[in-house]
Amino acid sequence: MEAAFAALRHLPIDVIEKGAVEAQRTADHPSKIVPAVIATTEQVMAFRRRMNAPRPQPYTAQTLPSLGKARSTENELDAICKRFGVGRYSKHDTRDPNAPAAMGKNPDRQCRSPTREDYIRLFGVDPQAADA
Repeated sequence: MEAAFAALRHLPIDVIEKGAVEAQRTADHPSKIVPAVIATTEQVMAFRRRMNAPRPQPYTAQTLPSLGKARSTENELDAICKRFGVGRYSKHDTRDPNAPAAMGKNPDRQCRSPTREDYIRLFGVDPQAADA
């Protein structure tokens, strides 16, 4: 009996009682009583754990206005960039913002505007449309 109580100690008494009633119907040997109680009470205990789990709190901070309704001032935008370390406050971007960006895997090859031939070759643009 003490071993059975030790094995079922994690269960509330009302759950043990319901499991014991079911175990009386299904267990055909005394050594099968505790496993039958545990198997019977698994769903009830899973439900209780779900119900007792802390629920996430709704987000209460003020949300951003809809697009087009309000715009940040230059000072606000500067403060946001400084706070999150983006733009000119980024510690990772050390290149000159006025220099052309590197393109592809070759850092020595600079970006350029696409030419008429690029549009024809890469995008399949009709030559007459490219001339227009």
